Amino acid sequence: MTTLFTDLPVQAQYALLRPHAFQFAKELDLAPKTLQLIQYGYNATYKLTNHDNQIFALKIILESPRTLPNLHAEIKWCHSLARQGIPVSKPISLKIPSAELPGFPKPIYALCCHWLPGRQFSSNPNADQLKKVSLLTKSLHDNPPILSQGESFPEFRETLAGAPCQLKNPIILDTIAECNEVINKVWQKQPSTCVHFDLHSWNLRYNKGIAYAFDFEFAHSAPPLLDIAALIFCHRFSKNAPETDTPLWSAFKYRPSDFGISNRDFELLILGRKILLVNDIFVLQNPLLIAGRDENLKRTLQLVEHFHKTGKYDPSIPK
Repeated sequence: MTTLFTDLPVQAQYALLRPHAFQFAKELDLAPKTLQLIQYGYNATYKLTNHDNQIFALKIILESPRTLPNLHAEIKWCHSLARQGIPVSKPISLKIPSAELPGFPKPIYALCCHWLPGRQFSSNPNADQLKKVSLLTKSLHDNPPILSQGESFPEFRETLAGAPCQLKNPIILDTIAECNEVINKVWQKQPSTCVHFDLHSWNLRYNKGIAYAFDFEFAHSAPPLLDIAALIFCHRFSKNAPETDTPLWSAFKYRPSDFGISNRDFELLILGRKILLVNDIFVLQNPLLIAGRDENLKRTLQLVEHFHKTGKYDPSIPK
């Protein structure tokens, strides 16, 4: 009897995925000299070096809710941005190979991009670095792709991004409902565009004063305010969190109040990103993510309760 992929221990999952990574590389006309797993969470990402010593990032899409039309839109957008000189990861091909895993409920897919220069973006960035992230974010908003039939981004219309709700705490459920009302209001007030929605330090590289974006896994169609809320969520984790908001707003000539969104409602949108992430952990089957989900839920409840007392999302409060 075949053991389901999701029931395997993590080391066995690694072993089962590796041959698929080599097969995907072959289908993308790459001949790996080395293939190193560098990240394993929602997806599996490999650092691939070919025999000409060129480096690529090969990502196997596992537990993502992305459909094939979403992946085609993602790779089309990245290709379009890179052609315009916007600093993002450039796909090596528009081709998306696929495979089946034993007992896995859907196909797995692979995307491959050229390796970006520089180093991972700082988890404690200064104001100048944050301003560059702000400018990069605005460039993404201002340059949506022209999509063809069979290519589409999901619309970000509610807090959990379409995932089934696994959270049962009444306070969190009430907060989700309130956040959904604010999201709906933003949709009515501001036109949508394509947004990255996940520009935290792990999805940015920094080289010679330039911030580069990669991993467009959470790209959606949405009003830019929703993406800015997600951006601020990502960088309030830094040690200088109280000073992050101003530089992250620097590229934008509008503020939430221009659309009738109060400060409290915007803070609620930031908090909503945290709720989305903890809900995802209860949906996914990755053993590494499952291990910390109860502690993550406990912390999320603390942040929700603090928000209802203060009207502020503040990840610096003591645990």
